[in-house]
Amino acid sequence: MRWHVINKYLLNSIKDDACAIENVDDSLLNDEEFILTAIQANAEVLYYLGKSYQSNKKYALTAVNGDGWSLEYVSEQLRNDEQVVLTAVMQVGSALRFASENLRNNKKIVLAAINNSLKSLEFASEQLRNDEDVVLSAVMKDRYALKYFSQNIRDNEKIVLAAITQSVESLEFASERLRSDKRFLRNAIECNIRVLKYVGKDIRAHYIVPEQYRINRLSFELGGSEVAVKFHDNKIYIYDKVKHCERFLEEIYKNKKAVDHIILNYYSADTTDIPF
Repeated sequence: MRWHVINKYLLNSIKDDACAIENVDDSLLNDEEFILTAIQANAEVLYYLGKSYQSNKKYALTAVNGDGWSLEYVSEQLRNDEQVVLTAVMQVGSALRFASENLRNNKKIVLAAINNSLKSLEFASEQLRNDEDVVLSAVMKDRYALKYFSQNIRDNEKIVLAAITQSVESLEFASERLRSDKRFLRNAIECNIRVLKYVGKDIRAHYIVPEQYRINRLSFELGGSEVAVKFHDNKIYIYDKVKHCERFLEEIYKNKKAVDHIILNYYSADTTDIPF
């Protein structure tokens, strides 16, 4: 009689507690179908099965596909197997901690781990924690990622601008040198107009809608509550109705920095639907 006809109770026991595998009859321990089913029920059984099972790639793949953390239970040899480790980190990014030193320096695996969980970064090799592709992948995924990297990375203009494009909060984690560099800050404003809130008046003056040309009652706010300025493709977009449009344009053109065109988009004065 096949094992699965009579052992539903046994599999339920294994699902609840992996150590129940230790009470299994030897005939079942030699049955590959049963072992695979048991691992699918509870990947932790691999820990109790012993080295010969932990060195079996088919069993290992089944385990890590169900629970990435079970990479801890596979043999040292399989923790250096790209397919096994990649499968694990795609399930649980931080399972990277159990990968071999060699694979913690494998960019494909580290990128997959980061895509699952930013926390996996701490287990990547030092070389990859300073790799531009890895860092860019991280900052595109999480707006606070920049704070986990070295001072050298936080001083990299390309990386910091990519982070700021995702979230203005990233400016907080940029190096002191970049945060005091006016050229960089102007570039940051073009990536994310909200940077205006965090720069000095000398820079802000070039971009804020002049107070006399704001039309709404909340004109003390940056750009007004309905007047908004946005940079895209080297153009300035002005949202809302503007009084004295000709004088306003003259003011903008006089102060603009390397901006090809100004595009006006008129919204009603009471709108709150600013498109950024």
